Amino acid sequence: MDRRLIVLCLVPMLLGWHWFDTAARRNNAGIEAFSQGRFGEALQKFLSARGLRPEDAALQHNTATALYKLGKFREALEEFSRVEPGHHGVSERDFHYNLGNTYFRMQQYDKALDHYKQALLRDPTDQDAKRNFELALRKLQQKKQQSRDPKQSKRDGGKKKPNPKQAPPPPQGKSGQRQQPEQKYRSLLQYLAQKEKQQLEKRKRRVAREARREKDW
Repeated sequence: MDRRLIVLCLVPMLLGWHWFDTAARRNNAGIEAFSQGRFGEALQKFLSARGLRPEDAALQHNTATALYKLGKFREALEEFSRVEPGHHGVSERDFHYNLGNTYFRMQQYDKALDHYKQALLRDPTDQDAKRNFELALRKLQQKKQQSRDPKQSKRDGGKKKPNPKQAPPPPQGKSGQRQQPEQKYRSLLQYLAQKEKQQLEKRKRRVAREARREKDW
């Protein structure tokens, strides 16, 4: 699971900063400590830099990442939520991916799914976000099944996982169009798979055209 839930890299370059800037030096020291697994020290460096630039998006992102690695997911969520995506190298896709990972660690799988969805809508080829989306969906289904039948869950030792492909059809309302959240998420996966297939086909056609041009030469 840890291999699938990877928070994206820190932001090393801070726009408009100089190497002799005190906040920049503390940020770089934090990144070095982080790369060596000294997450507590990294957090201290980032917070120290934040004291000089409290509203800087890059420092907010780096602080959140260090908190995440320390297992302080609620605090990390607060910091990630302050980051304005699109600034200092933090894209909207990465922003939602990080929030999805943090909500996953807090076992709020419905919110994690919503943010993975936003990341995938911005980049349907993001395999990490897609795997995390599928994993969060399984966790959400398992959690709901356990709440419906806690005795059976206890007998199974929590090891049994529902198979999304074998899930019963969602109950329908009077209009016959009501969908359970799981069905909505599965529909998204089908849409993303189609988009990924289309992009792959476009890439193959582009490679074929380039190969023909080289051959003509």
